[in-house]
Amino acid sequence: MLPKIRSVFEAAEMIEFIETSRCEFGIERSIPCHLLIETHGALVEEFELAALPGVESLSFGLMDFIVTHNGAIPDSAMRSPGQFDHPLVRRAKLEIAAACHAHGKVPSHNVTTEVRDTNSASRACGASIPSRSGRSSKSFRRARMKSFSPPRFC
Repeated sequence: MLPKIRSVFEAAEMIEFIETSRCEFGIERSIPCHLLIETHGALVEEFELAALPGVESLSFGLMDFIVTHNGAIPDSAMRSPGQFDHPLVRRAKLEIAAACHAHGKVPSHNVTTEVRDTNSASRACGASIPSRSGRSSKSFRRARMKSFSPPRFC
């Protein structure tokens, strides 16, 4: 996973470094790159990022994306249902999904922040983790949803 991508040039440079290192170490299989889209710059270039050779997926970095908006997106958009309903977040997810599908890449949903108590978090937001994953898949055509394992982080 390559985080904080700001441009196609930056992503291409990192992918080239990975490919060069792969060859230097004699690794025969390709190393797929997963780009984490969490900046304005990356969102503007999502179609070009998805077109890069070596990129397997684009994943949306919800929390950092919201923070970079300096209050224009409320923190409630970090949880359900806000992560699906806020217009700026929704637009970003749709654009990333469209770019991935246009280039045969995998769109990936952001991690969930509701990891401490999945039962109460699910009741509080009106959706369980599996149903949020389903909503992500149906609404944004996501093929993967990242999540933390609550016992490991609590």
